[in-house]
Amino acid sequence: IQLEHAHREGFGGTIGVQASNRDFSAVGDEAFITPTETFQAGVFIFETWDNDVFGVEGGIRMDRVEVRNALQGERTFEPLNASIGVHAHASERLFIGASVSATERAPTDVELFADGPHLATSQFEVGDPGLDDESGVTLEASARWTAGPLELDASVFRYAFDDFIYLSPTGAEEDELPVFETLQQEARFTGGELAARLDLAALAGLDGIGLRTDASIDIVRAELGDGGDVPRIPPVSASWGLEAEWSRFLTRLDVRWADEQDRVAEFERPTDGWTVVDLGVTVK
Repeated sequence: IQLEHAHREGFGGTIGVQASNRDFSAVGDEAFITPTETFQAGVFIFETWDNDVFGVEGGIRMDRVEVRNALQGERTFEPLNASIGVHAHASERLFIGASVSATERAPTDVELFADGPHLATSQFEVGDPGLDDESGVTLEASARWTAGPLELDASVFRYAFDDFIYLSPTGAEEDELPVFETLQQEARFTGGELAARLDLAALAGLDGIGLRTDASIDIVRAELGDGGDVPRIPPVSASWGLEAEWSRFLTRLDVRWADEQDRVAEFERPTDGWTVVDLGVTVK
């Protein structure tokens, strides 16, 4: 249930409640978790204020999560999340924003109670019934600059977790599958993204034809509190696209590139870089 109140003098917002109940079991060859029921209920409020030049937004959410396993008992969590952000239309062309969030997340039923072969992921997964809430602080900043046919977007972020929950390989095997166990420790994620879009047809003054290009690059560095690397982190990647539209035809060329990744977790193997080229034609 979600209620949105009327906007007055730049203020607007939403208040609501959410509840769900999940009764889950895995049977047959993929019985990697015994029957578990998860009940979650939360209440939240989100408010914004904007005077068309400067704006502030913020919210808070409180939850209660009860996870009941048929064999291992019940765990109860009460995560609390809050955030505040500011943004400004610095000029007709430039928009900037920043936000800070304090987040908590209750561990899932699988993270808590898994103990068996998960054939969908080709892993033997082992949970930890003693996990605590995953908590952390997030800082983000972004900017958008527009000048006629050109648009640029940039963003940077920093996630600092006190109790990051992750699935880590152990190097062992069970039922001919690699064993992954659920762990929890400090972790830091730092990264950013840069994207650009250019309307080539508008730039060249062409009529009757659409011609656009776009490009992006993103990077993330993720480290654990013990100095190791967080598992399954993608390398630096970039993309470039060119799209042409005329009459009933739409053609798009995409090039995607990823660098090699040698900053890997224990028992993970480095991956080579790769490039994929896609070309598509649509007739409308």
